Amino acid sequence: MRCTNKAISQYLDRYAEPFPEMDEVSRRGPFSEVVFVPLCGEDALVDSLLGTLAMASESYSTPVLIVLVVNDGEKTPEVHRASNQRTLARKRPLEPLSPTCLVATLNRTRLPLSGVGIARKLGGDFALNLHARGLVKSRWIHTTDADALVAKDYFQIDLSKARRWGIGPEAWGAAVHPYQHTFQGEGGEALFQYDAFLRYYSAGLAFAGSPFSYPTIGSCLSFSPEAYAMVRGFPKKDAGEDFYFLHKLAKTAFVWEAGGVVTLPCRASDRVPFGTGQSIRKIQEATEEYSVYDPAVFTLLRAWLDCVGTLSQGTEWSVATESLPSEVRRAVHAMGAHEQSALVLGTRKDTQSRRRHWDTWFDGFRTLRFIHLMREVHPSLPWSQVLGDNATVSGFSRGLS
Repeated sequence: MRCTNKAISQYLDRYAEPFPEMDEVSRRGPFSEVVFVPLCGEDALVDSLLGTLAMASESYSTPVLIVLVVNDGEKTPEVHRASNQRTLARKRPLEPLSPTCLVATLNRTRLPLSGVGIARKLGGDFALNLHARGLVKSRWIHTTDADALVAKDYFQIDLSKARRWGIGPEAWGAAVHPYQHTFQGEGGEALFQYDAFLRYYSAGLAFAGSPFSYPTIGSCLSFSPEAYAMVRGFPKKDAGEDFYFLHKLAKTAFVWEAGGVVTLPCRASDRVPFGTGQSIRKIQEATEEYSVYDPAVFTLLRAWLDCVGTLSQGTEWSVATESLPSEVRRAVHAMGAHEQSALVLGTRKDTQSRRRHWDTWFDGFRTLRFIHLMREVHPSLPWSQVLGDNATVSGFSRGLS
């Protein structure tokens, strides 16, 4: 059965990757859920993840499909290639993991280009194709990472908030699973500091009223097929593909927090140029204490977003920005907000459409740019001063009050 959704059909026709394995996998459907996992140099880790996914699938009468995307490229270190070959040697292309779980292993090694973005797009496209054929009963596509462990309720996406807010299935975008890190082993202290920063950053955005206050961690994402197609899948980036994907998706659909905690390990990594693994390594190797944003930057972000609310009501720029701190006025003017204000007033006739325009323009990327501009006025502070044992509550509260 072919999907009748226009966005999905166009994406599959124009942008999706080809899959010679599709017919063989399709014959084993339908599936209750589909989850895909990028895999590069992680043969020692993947079985633990598969065990937790098997437990999460136990309540289903129709099998869950796990798609392993084993990938490497011309620049992949030989140690990771060797690990991939071990994975392919012991994993059949299609095999049962449990009575309620089936594993499809895609061999995407020796690619001209490689990276987590390419691997995640390959997995997402494969899952989307199954949805388009009517072979997935769920309305979701899930993705996680080989080093993750998922909770037993991982597949149970809580829709109560969407329903309470009147968000119908056509506007479901993504659900972000909560995460927890394990801090044991080498690098545990560095990960503890980075984990605290991630949560601090999300809390700061939430305090400011930003619609982009959810974490963007690729191992914690579930999303609708329609939303995936609308943003043309994951970008083929070496890192940060989760950030780019989720912030593009948030402009077209609704994003909220799911249930099902995902547990992530302490692991310094050189597989991507930035992200958690590289951040742990940098904290470990730094000669100075790890620094984080001054809480004042979130107070200034809140002032700007409050101003956006006023602008959305149709207030003229000069009036709406009159009480803004001078550093905020300079920053948003340099970012082109004044020109956007004229455009919004000239083309949007009601508060809702004006606010939607502002949230689309002042997206997660511009939010981060704004924070960096505020950092020039309020330099980052030592981690212990903002988030340490004796500073966490008082320092955070002072800055965000």
